[in-house]
Amino acid sequence: MIRGLLDLYEASFNDKWISWAESLQQKQDELFWDTEDGGYFNSVSNDSSLVLRLKEDQDGAEPCSNSVAVSNLLRLSNFIDKPEYVEKANKILTVFNERLMKIPLAVPEMVSGLLFSLSTTKQIILVGDPGSEDLTALIDCLNSQFIPNKVLIISNGQNESFLKSKLDILRTLTKKDGKATAYVCENYTCSLPVTSSEQLFKLIS
Repeated sequence: MIRGLLDLYEASFNDKWISWAESLQQKQDELFWDTEDGGYFNSVSNDSSLVLRLKEDQDGAEPCSNSVAVSNLLRLSNFIDKPEYVEKANKILTVFNERLMKIPLAVPEMVSGLLFSLSTTKQIILVGDPGSEDLTALIDCLNSQFIPNKVLIISNGQNESFLKSKLDILRTLTKKDGKATAYVCENYTCSLPVTSSEQLFKLIS
């Protein structure tokens, strides 16, 4: 569900989906997180019908909850700037380290999350008016390229929004010369602003 909400945001750029994703992540942490060793249990702590709480460690037709959670936590941390989500993702990878080393084919989704965690995320922030031609042109430019570990964020210039309340950097980035503007950020450092598809293409290539 959380992954679907993050995907919905990247399709619609309506930050209500990020807000919902954060709420669900908080609930998952509350009900299933192992506060002692890390990782997510399959059941809640107050389920009296269970003798033992287990953690799923096999990706089948559907990936297990811990595998999906790694990517969810890493992606969500880029939208709401919560370092503890990165810490939780790394804790899951530590808990399942032996599984990853010996039988990676058993948890391909977690391997994908591991690769995500080891790579530098490109946080691409576009500042512009939703639906405008210049903003659409920048989005089309990005969608035409394969950009591993891309996190795309749209800031529409409103004084207050959910994402602005979660990401301080959005308060400092503005349009250049009144045009939709792109910033590419890595390791908390952002590029100079660009306003054309050609400039953006060069920046991400």
